[in-house]
Amino acid sequence: MYKDNFIDIVDLSVHEDLYIGMGNPNAKLLIIGKELALDQDSQNPVIVKTNLQNAEDWRTNINNPLMLIPNCENDSQIADFNPLYPYKGMKKKSQVFGHTWRKYQLLYECLTDSQSDEYSFYQGSFITELNQTPSKYSALQIDKIRANSIKKRVDSFFTSDFIQNFPVVIVACGHYPNENGVDLCEIFKVDFKSPTIHVDENPKQWFNLHYSKDEKRPKLLIHTRQLSMNVSNNLIKMISNEIVDFCNEYKIEI
Repeated sequence: MYKDNFIDIVDLSVHEDLYIGMGNPNAKLLIIGKELALDQDSQNPVIVKTNLQNAEDWRTNINNPLMLIPNCENDSQIADFNPLYPYKGMKKKSQVFGHTWRKYQLLYECLTDSQSDEYSFYQGSFITELNQTPSKYSALQIDKIRANSIKKRVDSFFTSDFIQNFPVVIVACGHYPNENGVDLCEIFKVDFKSPTIHVDENPKQWFNLHYSKDEKRPKLLIHTRQLSMNVSNNLIKMISNEIVDFCNEYKIEI
């Protein structure tokens, strides 16, 4: 069930205290957000289960591949949270329309031509964060803490075979990479295809396309704004169309 490169990154993350992420580690689609939108409180059980205990929970999953995973439809059931099926059974309507997960779900439904009352995007994608230090609001986080967190992840996590093997990558964290000295082209070995695409001629609704430098290992990287709040459905649909075209060309199944 779990590939060797994922087992390796779990072992590394346990030892180096790295956040891994949630969803299907065997998926073809990787989504990288800014950071978990949670108040930084190490005593909060939600922080513990969704962030601090992440690597250990993945190791438990690896060691118990036949383990039954119960529903975790809200924070009152957080003790049953599992990163393989995050908030399993949660209804879309339980979160506000602009919530990031609502946007991830819309993207997944566009890619798979499906609809669901429950979140299902994690079945066909893996979600991680550029910054592993949670923050309810990005602007309130101390710059040095953020920079150190991102550098640590760039130096070990994002260069790992596990991350590098995803053929489709969405970096949905706006200008975070530029602001923190992260060179997406260098890390993911891709070239930017100009120009920046603006949806509906709106400068706030944008994405950049990047393609692999190695024709034997096709990769599409899409850099865009954070997928939350007032991100337009048209932006998500256009990103979906780019991914579908790429996957059809290279016979990749999301």
